Amino acid sequence: MNHLHTIQGQESESPAMVDESDSAITYVGYAQPGTVDTSEAKFAIKKISEAALIKTIEWANGSKVKDQAWDGRTGLTYSFLI
Repeated sequence: MNHLHTIQGQESESPAMVDESDSAITYVGYAQPGTVDTSEAKFAIKKISEAALIKTIEWANGSKVKDQAWDGRTGLTYSFLI
């Protein structure tokens, strides 16, 4: 089963990419309008972790700035919004 979804035709604040391949972690990517290449640093990436029924929501570099590459999401540093 493919757990990587592309959501097209959405407003810029709607997720462009969702990765649910890990049952305990979900990555949600918000792209700059017109972004077509997931290797470009044009995404804000949110990481949702779940442990013991508690969900933790963190952002790449603690920011909603769209300056990350979706392809590198698993190796980024995540923290609460600053």
